[in-house]
Amino acid sequence: MRKIEKTSVFTRDLRRLSENIQKEVWEVALQLRENIFDIRLQIKKLEGHKKLWRVTVQKDYRMIYTFDSECVYLLRIKHRKDIYKLQIT
Repeated sequence: MRKIEKTSVFTRDLRRLSENIQKEVWEVALQLRENIFDIRLQIKKLEGHKKLWRVTVQKDYRMIYTFDSECVYLLRIKHRKDIYKLQIT
């Protein structure tokens, strides 16, 4: 099982969301920790990025993450209309 690491930017994004969305984000993160390619998560690779993935949270939010053999790194969480406008590295 992988560890979950979050960036300071992700933490700031998360604090700005409602409590029920925050709860859903952590449920999704725990699923990622268990199985990074869980079919129920409907993950997709981000175009133009070799190691970035996105997962949908509560229909309208997208969480951007990457991973290695030991950790899942949570990078950003934003509304779907805003997330793809961000510079993500």
